[in-house]
Amino acid sequence: MLNSDTVAVFDVDRTLLDTNLFRLFLRFCVGSRRLPWLRVAGVIWALLMSLALRRKEGLRRAMYRCVRGMSRDEVAVAWAEQFLSVADAHILDSTRTALREHVRAGRHVVLLTNNLDFLVRPLQAAVGAHDAICLQTDVDESGCLVSPPPGLRLTIQKADAIRALACDRSWDLSESYGYGDSEEDHEFLGLVGYAFKVARDGTLRELRVDQPT
Repeated sequence: MLNSDTVAVFDVDRTLLDTNLFRLFLRFCVGSRRLPWLRVAGVIWALLMSLALRRKEGLRRAMYRCVRGMSRDEVAVAWAEQFLSVADAHILDSTRTALREHVRAGRHVVLLTNNLDFLVRPLQAAVGAHDAICLQTDVDESGCLVSPPPGLRLTIQKADAIRALACDRSWDLSESYGYGDSEEDHEFLGLVGYAFKVARDGTLRELRVDQPT
């Protein structure tokens, strides 16, 4: 039962999971044969190039390329049904335990990620988070997923999103918690009173506000 005016915010990739959520989805697509092999090969190439060039924007474009033209509802249902078999082993024990402790303490728990919304929802349900801030997908008149306009940046400004939600919900960020793993998370971690970085081995390290991530 929620009885607190504080929040615990969790990044997803390499924080709540030991890998990238989109990689798990791509593995699901290959295994279920929902995507033509040619498209899978193209997406894998885009993914590898994005990682090699450290361009996260390219990775997010690859996410959209992967699902473009597919029925959003059909893909979302199939992904939700198979999520635990694909992803449960990749949920880090350290952050899952911390998340459950926050739930028991009555704090709001929010997932904060640049993954697509329908990829995140099964994870949100699996770990018991109350909310998720993520990229919203668009569909055409037939319910199929469409790519965003080329000039649209596929990035959530994490600190702004948390600040706005905290204002709307009257949360006290100075007494709240944040969990991340990279420089992209540093700004939102600076908003909370208790910030933690997930190390490469999955352990948690508390950060001072002025510490780099």
